Amino acid sequence: IDFFEFTEQQINYLLSKQKIRTAQRYKTIASKLSQYIKSDYLDFGDINVNFLQKYESYLAGLGNKTNTIHTNLKTIRTIIYAAIKQDLLPADKNPFLKHSLSLERTEKVRLNSEEITEIENLGLTERDGKLYHTRNAYLFSLYCAGIRVGDLLQLTPTNINGELLNYKMDKTEKERTIAMHRKAQEILKLYDLSDSGKPIFPFLTKADLKAPKQKLLRRISSSNAYMNK
Repeated sequence: IDFFEFTEQQINYLLSKQKIRTAQRYKTIASKLSQYIKSDYLDFGDINVNFLQKYESYLAGLGNKTNTIHTNLKTIRTIIYAAIKQDLLPADKNPFLKHSLSLERTEKVRLNSEEITEIENLGLTERDGKLYHTRNAYLFSLYCAGIRVGDLLQLTPTNINGELLNYKMDKTEKERTIAMHRKAQEILKLYDLSDSGKPIFPFLTKADLKAPKQKLLRRISSSNAYMNK
């Protein structure tokens, strides 16, 4: 079994565990590696320090930043660790024992209170359509401890319990309870919460929430891209 065949097995395992995002990342990174070597076969023994160094240079040449390259190499490392655990590769042949990964610190840019106030006071109404709902969804996330957009778009009235927001984080599957800020509660008053199965913010539909996980994530990704724009 070669690297790509084993990676495909890992992808299928992740899909069986509903870890869709991780499976998609494995698939994307394996595809990029396949394009680099111009083949869909790669022996584990060919992945050595020299190979990794050349691949890093190739990714940099594509315009990939340090942290993107780190994600690519880290995923390859994870797959190799899994192969070692399954005795497909001797532990002493692990190239990452001699090859370290680089990572850059990133500075998070935050809005100040004046900028947030400007967004609140934009004077948007329902006539402004998705722009109005995007503004409301963004502010609701802001006032609910930065809830991720994927979780935000899946919220229904069942997640609201008085002044509390209860939901399961899609990424970690952990339950979370947040005491909603007064302004978050005011935003909820702008929406019809009578249908318990309908998403609060109108970017997804009831049918989307019932769709297979992979299809749901595609809809979330599409809506996220629209909201960002």
